Amino acid sequence: MTEKFIALSLFLISLGGITAFADNEPPAVEVTRVSDLQADAGHMTERQLPMVVEMAADGCTYCLLIEEKVLQPMILSGDYEDKALLRKLYIDDPTDIRDFDGSPISQSEFARRYKVSLTPTLLFLDHTGKEIAPRMTGVPLIDFYGLYLDGAIDQARSTLGGT
Repeated sequence: MTEKFIALSLFLISLGGITAFADNEPPAVEVTRVSDLQADAGHMTERQLPMVVEMAADGCTYCLLIEEKVLQPMILSGDYEDKALLRKLYIDDPTDIRDFDGSPISQSEFARRYKVSLTPTLLFLDHTGKEIAPRMTGVPLIDFYGLYLDGAIDQARSTLGGT
């Protein structure tokens, strides 16, 4: 009887430790999905920001990897709010969004316009939708991905005249 009590006690204590650990995890955050590029363009113009668009696909494990290891920590840090507007678009989603000029366009058609077929691909765009820094395709080395992304954001900001 005592052995069962000790085993049950240890089990319950271990559950408490798991719960305590879960409470210390950072809050969940998602990359904002593209819905209205015309509205985003107004925001970008006001603040002199480039847009970083993560071109993703349903079931893309590398997309999830860069979100978890790079993009979500960027959002949580708050350090990029004045550097870039971050958005996500699914290249295999036929749902319409509002394009930079206000017209409706499907997400898959938007991806075709930029000739994106591999995911993840990051595009760096100005308020008109023009690419202003070299795109990043794939995940060559996750350990350096954030560094490459910072460089591309800096290049896009420089093109816009930002610092």
